[in-house]
Amino acid sequence: MTPGSADAPRILILTLSFGSGHARAAAVVANELGRQAPRADVRLLDALADSRPWFRALYVWPYWWMLRYAPGLWRRLFSSRLRRRTRHTAPAWTFRHGCPRVFETISTFQPDVIVAAEVGACEMAVIARRSGLTPAPIVCLVTDHQAEPAWVHPEVTAFAVPTQKVARQLCGWGASRQQITTCGIPTAARFADAAADGDVRARFGLSDGRPLVLLMGGGMGPTRMDRIAAELCATGAEMHVVAVTGHDRRARRRLARVSGHGRASIHVEGWIDDIASLMRSADLLVTKPGGVTSAEAALCGVPCVLFDPIPGPEERNAAHLADQGAALLVSGAPATAAAVTALLGDAPRRAAMAARARELATPAATQDVAALTLRACREAHDDEGRPVLILAIRNGAGHLRVAEAIAQAIEVEAPAARVRIVDVADHMTPLTRATHVTIYLWLVRYAPWLWARIDRYQKRQSQTSPAWYYRRGCRSLFDLVRGVRPRALVATEVGCCEVAALVKRDLLPACPLVAVNGEYDADRAWIQPEVDAYSVATDDVADELCALGAERSRVHAWGVPISPEFELAPSPCSDREHARRRLGLDPRLPMILVGGGSEGLGRPDLIVGGLLNAGSSQIAVLTGRNRELKRRCDALARAHGPGRLRVVDWTPAIADWMRAADLFVTKPGHTFDEALSSGLPLVSLPPPPGSEWVQYRLLDTWNVGRAVRTRDELVKVVTRLMSQPDELTAMRQSARTRSRPGAAPAVARWVRAALARPQVVDAGLVS
Repeated sequence: MTPGSADAPRILILTLSFGSGHARAAAVVANELGRQAPRADVRLLDALADSRPWFRALYVWPYWWMLRYAPGLWRRLFSSRLRRRTRHTAPAWTFRHGCPRVFETISTFQPDVIVAAEVGACEMAVIARRSGLTPAPIVCLVTDHQAEPAWVHPEVTAFAVPTQKVARQLCGWGASRQQITTCGIPTAARFADAAADGDVRARFGLSDGRPLVLLMGGGMGPTRMDRIAAELCATGAEMHVVAVTGHDRRARRRLARVSGHGRASIHVEGWIDDIASLMRSADLLVTKPGGVTSAEAALCGVPCVLFDPIPGPEERNAAHLADQGAALLVSGAPATAAAVTALLGDAPRRAAMAARARELATPAATQDVAALTLRACREAHDDEGRPVLILAIRNGAGHLRVAEAIAQAIEVEAPAARVRIVDVADHMTPLTRATHVTIYLWLVRYAPWLWARIDRYQKRQSQTSPAWYYRRGCRSLFDLVRGVRPRALVATEVGCCEVAALVKRDLLPACPLVAVNGEYDADRAWIQPEVDAYSVATDDVADELCALGAERSRVHAWGVPISPEFELAPSPCSDREHARRRLGLDPRLPMILVGGGSEGLGRPDLIVGGLLNAGSSQIAVLTGRNRELKRRCDALARAHGPGRLRVVDWTPAIADWMRAADLFVTKPGHTFDEALSSGLPLVSLPPPPGSEWVQYRLLDTWNVGRAVRTRDELVKVVTRLMSQPDELTAMRQSARTRSRPGAAPAVARWVRAALARPQVVDAGLVS
């Protein structure tokens, strides 16, 4: 079967029925797609429906068991997945062999777009892409207020998320901001109806004016519905409890044994088609905080009492409503009953909670998700929708930061262009990833003398690895290119440049390729005949590249692309004081910023300890995601007092901290260029072998900082500089003179001009 057209697309919505929320969201999106695109062929597939029994035993049953009997164990497991940035909830083979119908459907149906409405569904769609079963774009639908790293894969085209908090989580795990649309959680249209149905109470035999308490949540989790219902009835308070169990027959049997007491009555229902009318008629909703249920409650404007959320996503869902005053979060059946009776006696508070709930509602979420899906489908058919592909690699944060800066600039220079940042390491085989990432980082950290020799040898070679090694080791990247058919290529690292040249040579001979070298020297392997333009840091690097064989007309000394927040106007002292005040620091005291530990290199904690002992009054240390370094620095903060030392883990606000600082103690790298642009003097110990040594020598040559040899020397130099404001001022002026603002926009303008050439739009894929 061949794929459909942009007017009559084939759309596969894939989910896993862990609870009913993911399935409900998938169903309403399917209905909306049918309304917006009547000619579309929309198929809804639950991967668990025809999965192998052993798959359910390995993947599903342990999850339910932990939720019911060991929620603390599930909390530790989920927290570990977040902490370790785990990219898979299960090995790929378990999905391939445990859910064969999913891959058979993808292969025979040949969808034009896949909507993944659960994290496991996302993983299966990614596996299908990597296996060559489909080139379809993948749209991920996140239906909770907590995501996890397993959502983020290079094959994903777009994300639909509930809030900006979830968007920031995905960005922290490597997703591009351009991929994410914040639209809320899809819900059925009937939940948005304004008025309650007066016949609902009569339908359930509730003829008097007693308050209606709707109880939902099934039998999963440590606190069962029957225990909640029994506690509510035991109060004898004036209320009708309507307990809806859905398809959970065991919960219904247990609830059938609960009887009313005093003025409290109970009515038990199974599956109800028109739950929206019942929810709108309720005075209170008592439920576990599933993401979809929370969104439905907000649309209905019903105040909630949320009990015992499942660790992880449900806790974030509960916090989203409770922090905004739309719900109460309680633990255990007695506390739940107490909260319900208190709220039933406080009508003004219930009204205020209902109003806050309506303010949180996102009634257009379903339409927005459907529109995003159809747009991804159109762009896959439309040449104008083909992305600009930026290749980077995570063997250091600098290459990815350069890629992000270029992506932001392209958004400004060519708003209609789509941009995708691809970490080439995600597409490498285990062997290739080991040689180009793991072993490299090990050598830099534990055997720098050996890496120095390898680096000197490699810089003289015309390739960092043989072409056949890259073709085999990055074959899934070539599959990705076949699927997305990029309109332009950008490479931000020498190995990425070689891979991009091979991609262009093999698949897209007319695709423009710009190589962006953000370092202060050049490897011979940058010289590839397929490269149309080079962007380099300085005129000296341009001369070096030309001496290695690059055409002078193709080499541009535009500088190093950095994010626009670092290219603001230089900050006078008053602005630094304002930045310190905003960050909760003492604005009257100078500040030393210490970094360089995010990759596990060096010992910033020892540097901080030496500075504290030397009497430095205010220090902030950036520990990144290095947990061990953070632990050691937290111990220093406790020993010396929080007023002297602030420990900052991973943060997107690095520019704010640099604006607040008087001096930055760190190793070079991309930070060198961000500091130049910010006018912030650097003090650095000897860096690992490689390109950073050039920056290390430039600190003194350009008078933008000081290069020191030992920690003792570093402490002495920093102490002296902090007592010499005139010398620091001279360094700031030198840094501003040496910085080259506008590098990222210059690359973006070149890309925009390349996209305007007709032959690029008509470029076909070489078979």
